[in-house]
Amino acid sequence: MLRFFILVVMFTIVIVGVPQIPAAQSILSQTNQITSQTAFYINLAALCLAAPLAWFTVRRPNGWIYTAPGVGTLLLQRTVTGVLIAALFTLFEALSGYAATLGYLLLVPLAFFVAELTYQALLLIVARLRKQPDLQTSDAIAHQAAERASEGKVPRFLVTLPIYVFVVVYLPQQDDFRQFEASLTGVDTVVAIAICLVALILSLLIPFVYFRYLRTPPDMAAPNAQKEAYKARIKDTCLTSIAVGLGFAALINLVSYVLGAPPILSMLVLMPVGFLIAEIVYAGLEWRLRFPPI
Repeated sequence: MLRFFILVVMFTIVIVGVPQIPAAQSILSQTNQITSQTAFYINLAALCLAAPLAWFTVRRPNGWIYTAPGVGTLLLQRTVTGVLIAALFTLFEALSGYAATLGYLLLVPLAFFVAELTYQALLLIVARLRKQPDLQTSDAIAHQAAERASEGKVPRFLVTLPIYVFVVVYLPQQDDFRQFEASLTGVDTVVAIAICLVALILSLLIPFVYFRYLRTPPDMAAPNAQKEAYKARIKDTCLTSIAVGLGFAALINLVSYVLGAPPILSMLVLMPVGFLIAEIVYAGLEWRLRFPPI
């Protein structure tokens, strides 16, 4: 939970705060002078370079995040993830008719890098105060073990990432969603912040209630115990993805408001839906690989 909070806060500070710095404004202004076609090809080249690098980083069992665990590997993985997200987002927007730019390609990888670096620096400070200098390494190893346990036959984020970006780019272009967004423009800022606070609380409360009181363990004695266990896992991850998306959107809105940006309530729907659809696609692929038709 601490990792999630720090990463989201620092990510939002970079995305919202850096463009307000005069020097950054100058750089972004210069990049905006690049033609849309050139920016498109630069993003395409970034995607072609980042995709294989991401594969070598997270592939099982010989990915660098498993064979060379450590802070440096995590920073590399986060930065590459940022490049993938930025490039995919820009390319999908360009294919939808929008002008391609380099703003996302500059800001998003930087935000991921700074967020992870801040978290690792905090771990190092806490370790020094407790006189446990290996705490940050232990955290990295624990993180990688959790990722390894959550992965299936294919790296999760290499499937879910493009699906998520596709959803958050194309769903806002639908007329129904545009009407939904328009209906939220008149919401008072104080009310919007209150809604975001409620959403953040719900994102924490829903998984707690579900896993503590409502979740029914699969019957491992059943003849098709593996399928039942995986069905339960799909249900767990889908609910978790909704909660994470809701919490992510709520926290981004709250931090953005502190930095002077207005809250965007449609994110409270868009991000959970994107997380959920991406998880469903991944689960379907994993199901087919684990239980192929006879």
